[in-house]
Amino acid sequence: MKLLPAIERHARCAFRVLDAEARDDAVAEVLANAVCAYQRLHERNELRRAFATTLAEFAIKSYWSGRRCGTSQCSHDVFSSQAKQKAGYDVRVLGAAWARVNTKRLDEAVSQTANLN
Repeated sequence: MKLLPAIERHARCAFRVLDAEARDDAVAEVLANAVCAYQRLHERNELRRAFATTLAEFAIKSYWSGRRCGTSQCSHDVFSSQAKQKAGYDVRVLGAAWARVNTKRLDEAVSQTANLN
């Protein structure tokens, strides 16, 4: 598809605010979405509507709204972007300090259970 380099340029410009790894993922997602949209246009014999800018803007808007190409989203899955966007929360790593505190509590609970037996 001759339109891919232009679509990639649009995507890289749109995602310039992201860090390098996230930008690469976002650009890849946009390219996949644009190819899927191109395929749908081809199936409907409407390739005359296939312009790089139009496909890129559609794919970029889809990315920012959380719609991904080739995956189904479950709003009940706490890790899905759709659920996070809908409920307005973020999933984060708690870090080493949390792990140390809870490991200590776990060790105490195990020792108390062992003392009961």
